[in-house]
Parts: sequence; C-alpha cells; structure tokens
Amino acid sequence: MAQLAPSSFNIQPYKMILVKSNEMRNIIAEYSMLEGNKKKVRDAPLIVVFLSYKEPTSLIQKLMKLESDNGKNIGYINALPTTIGFLQSKGWLSTKIRQSATSLLSPLKAMPVIANSNSDSWSVKNTTFAAQNFMLAATSYGLSTCAMEGFDERRLSSLLNVPTNLFTIPYIICTGYPQETNKNVIKDKVRYLPEDICHSERYGQNVVF
Repeated sequence: MAQLAPSSFNIQPYKMILVKSNEMRNIIAEYSMLEGNKKKVRDAPLIVVFLSYKEPTSLIQKLMKLESDNGKNIGYINALPTTIGFLQSKGWLSTKIRQSATSLLSPLKAMPVIANSNSDSWSVKNTTFAAQNFMLAATSYGLSTCAMEGFDERRLSSLLNVPTNLFTIPYIICTGYPQETNKNVIKDKVRYLPEDICHSERYGQNVVF
C-alpha cells in the first residue's frame, strides 16, 4: 500500500527498513532515540525506518527499465533524463544560475522552483506520500502508528548500515496493535478551526462552511 502512493515521475526515491526483533529495537531505542521516544520504539512490535535518496536522479536508469518493461511509451522513457534532470545536484554557482534562469522564465512558462537543497527536499516530499499511505493502510487494518523524527540520524544510520552519502532518514514509524484500553476509542485531536486554515479561491478570502 505504501508503494502505491503518488510518486513524481514514478521514481519512488525511498527505501524502508523493517525492524521487528526485540534486540535491534532495544539497541535503536537506547542508542539513537531521544528520551521521549525510547519507550515507543521498545514497545512497538515493528518500526519502519524510511530512507530518502539524496540523489534521486541516480534512479533514472532503473526507472527507465521499469517503465520500458511495462510498456511505457518510448518517447516518454527517452525524455526522462532531461525531464528529471532539474533535480541533479550542482555546485553553489550552478544552483544560483539555475534559480535565476527559472525565475526569469517563470512569467513565460511554468518552471520548477530550484531550492538550495532541491534533491533532498524533493525526495523527502515523495517519501512522505509513501509514509502517509503506510500509516493509513495500517490504520485500516486495525493497527496503530506513531511517526517520529526525534532521533540522532548519525547514530541510527550507523546502527542500520545506511550509506549516509546516499540517504537521509526523515522519520521512523512505530507500528503495532493499540492497547486494549484504547481500542475503538478515537481520541479528540485539538486542531485549528477549518476557517483558520482554509481560504476560498485566493489567500485571505474567507470560506463559509
């Protein structure tokens, strides 16, 4: 279900490490989790560590083969390196030139916004779709999830043999069955009023619900 999440260009710039053993969860909890999250990692029968590619363009050849094997139009496939090329990491000067160029062209043609760490942020956004799908799917099967970002990424990467030149770790998702006392109980979430969040047609115009 997580893999069926939307993914720009279908590049799927993420991996998942499934950790189930008590031994490894205890080590992760003790060595890499911030204090408030240690118990959650120890208690959950499964934690899913999401990895996000720092260089999603490294997947282009693999993606081209996947699309080719599944009958995608050859013109679309051959255009992928150019289409996704805007994600390629460049030097500081090159990034500034590309930012200026896309800003100048924007009034004439829709252009991507080139951020200073464009590849990282793009990958994390796409990884988030998969993570959210995972959480919704787990909930639909009666499970509970808890997404966390309170950990030492350097230590966690070392424990899990994650190549830090290839991946960043945006979050961990604890997964398990809800406690007996909490089953069938929907906790009230404190949220802003819809009219504080939603605007009508343009920013600043009120929505009437």
